Amino acid sequence: MGYDDIDRKILELLSQNSRLSVREISKIIDSSPPTVSRRIRKLEERGIIKGYVSIIEDEELGYDCRALLLIKVSGGSDPERIIDEMKDNERICNLYTTVGNYDIISTATCPQLNGLSEFIDGLRKIEGIAWIDSVLITSREKVLKKVLT
Repeated sequence: MGYDDIDRKILELLSQNSRLSVREISKIIDSSPPTVSRRIRKLEERGIIKGYVSIIEDEELGYDCRALLLIKVSGGSDPERIIDEMKDNERICNLYTTVGNYDIISTATCPQLNGLSEFIDGLRKIEGIAWIDSVLITSREKVLKKVLT
């Protein structure tokens, strides 16, 4: 089931600022607050809205090193099991299962560049990881911006 123009407007507003109140959204789209509230609840129930996040600047918290981790799983190992072991790690930002040369792609942060090697060495101890290639991220230009078409 899709969504209509009102849902699309609500999603666009929330993607720009997830802290907008129902009242503010209702004024912008010229709809009643109960209607907006009901639509947001339905979008959440249908899984179109999965949550609301704050984007925190890593560097301000002392995490100066950001890396892309390209992970190959050994034959017969379950990538989902490995992801389950990785997802509670506070340094892991994103985890994706993929089809291609790598089975899992992740982004991670570390306080210092020399901490990245230690961190990766710790991940290599997870049973089923064949190897990890890492790429140091030097700048971030776009974060969590969903373009609705």
